[in-house]
Amino acid sequence: MRAIVAEADARIESPGESVPGHRVRSLGWDLEPQFAVPTDLGVKEVDFRVRGTRLLLEFDGAVKYRGENGPEAVFQEKRREDAIRRRRWLMDRFVWSEVDDVHLIDERISRAARDAAA
Repeated sequence: MRAIVAEADARIESPGESVPGHRVRSLGWDLEPQFAVPTDLGVKEVDFRVRGTRLLLEFDGAVKYRGENGPEAVFQEKRREDAIRRRRWLMDRFVWSEVDDVHLIDERISRAARDAAA
């Protein structure tokens, strides 16, 4: 926990971003939080960009997809991600059940970073 607190950054918007951000940094990846991507739908922010790559990382909690506005939130998130991908960015998403699996995180980011570099 102290390591996560030491990495505190005002740009990180939630614990759901802080924990996976810490895991990714501990694997040696350099992250840029709240990276702005110009798209045909306007500028869209993503949780992290892996510096030196065209790889973007997002943490997804289930809360924003629940309730009365859940279907609309899912639809808007799909539109946002499609607009980002049209700018030739790769995106990988993590959920709470994955943030403690450091091997999984490293494998997925390593593969995606290779793909983003190609």
